[in-house]
Amino acid sequence: MSYPSYPKIERFKNIYCVISEKVDGTNGLISIYEDTEADNKTTIEVRFGSRNKWIDVHNDNAGFCNFFTPHIEKIKMIPKVLQDNAENELDDRNEASRFPIRIYGEWYGQSIQRNYGLKEKLFMPFSTILAEAMISVGIPNIKVPEVIYKGKFSTLELSHAMGLLSTDGSLVVPGWFNPEGVVIYFPKYNFCLKDTFEGE
Repeated sequence: MSYPSYPKIERFKNIYCVISEKVDGTNGLISIYEDTEADNKTTIEVRFGSRNKWIDVHNDNAGFCNFFTPHIEKIKMIPKVLQDNAENELDDRNEASRFPIRIYGEWYGQSIQRNYGLKEKLFMPFSTILAEAMISVGIPNIKVPEVIYKGKFSTLELSHAMGLLSTDGSLVVPGWFNPEGVVIYFPKYNFCLKDTFEGE
């Protein structure tokens, strides 16, 4: 029997991250997964979620599910796009192409939170890779995150990002001078942290 050794603890400062502006909306999830039927045929399926529950067209979250349901066939093309682009790319692109593919992001704009003066709703995935994949298959109203920094995590870079937004206002919606803060995305773990100007 092999010894169940504890995995090596990675140094926080060595973890690759992407810092982008966080928008004030409502959390959205598009989950793409494989489902094996009784005849062992595997199909690609799609589910939608909010921050803490699955949603559907009858029990929606600010119209998120109703907006994307007509585009399910395009959403099912995303795994192929990710797999085709995975070779010779960053490790996070390879990680993103594995099932289940969970596209977390912010659904924002008209009638949602601070609304940014917009007359439509937009979805901004926390991952630039997933946002670009959604756009490439023709899904509308997708916003690629406004990346402020890419590289090894650094509190100095985090402070610089917050300072930039504080001085220049929103990068996502130019002219909006009340930005919420930033998202720090760790692609290797598909995990996010945030830093905001308001709240604890």
